[in-house]
Parts: sequence; structure tokens; C-alpha cells
Amino acid sequence: MRELDLDENHPNRKAIIGMILNKYHDIIICGKDTENRLRDTEPIIKRSIGRGEYDLIDNLMYYEEDYGYNLNHYEIVDGNKETILDYIEKILNTPSLINKYDADRLRVLHNDFIEYDAKRGSELE
Repeated sequence: MRELDLDENHPNRKAIIGMILNKYHDIIICGKDTENRLRDTEPIIKRSIGRGEYDLIDNLMYYEEDYGYNLNHYEIVDGNKETILDYIEKILNTPSLINKYDADRLRVLHNDFIEYDAKRGSELE
């Protein structure tokens, strides 16, 4: 909030944050200098999930009308579109990965994404 020079009591702060996350989703990338579990670099939403830090994504979904965050942003991974839902499913469906995560929490998050009509990369045009 400070970096954006945005007062935390600003009446449109959630909309502004949502706009920034939507506009720069492919630029706000966490690099090798942060903890990671799946890849060296990842978009901030995927990295926060990978680190078990669910507050950001929980807020983006719970206050979806305020933030207006698009759950269907994707990046190209191994030549295919990978959304956040794909990312979660990759972890849940890979036995060598799932042990590194809170599987129960990821299943709940997965169900939330389905409930909020999130798409897989293969479902996007």
C-alpha cells in the first residue's frame, strides 16, 4: 500500500489493488530469491499459494466484487496455458509434490476455484 501511495482507508483500495494485479499479473513475478516449491519464478498468486500463504487469494475470491480479480489469468508452461486452477491441480495430482504442501487446504482452495467458475488453461480460448 505504501509503495502505491495508497491510503489503506481509501474507499476504492480493493478495486485499485485488483486493477493492478489484473493489469500486471504477468509482470509481478517472484524470483529465485524467494522460497519456491514448483518453479524458480512464478506469478505472485501462484507463489503465495505455493508458500502456503492463502490470505491474498482468499481475499481476492471472498471480495471478488470489490477486487474484480480475474481468476483465469494464465502463463505458458511447457507450451500450454496454465491457470491458477491448473497449478493447484498439478500439485494435488503429483505424488512427489503433494507431500510438500497442505493437501487438505489445497483441496479446499481447489473447490473454491471450481465454485468461482475458474477455468483450466485448456478451457480458455
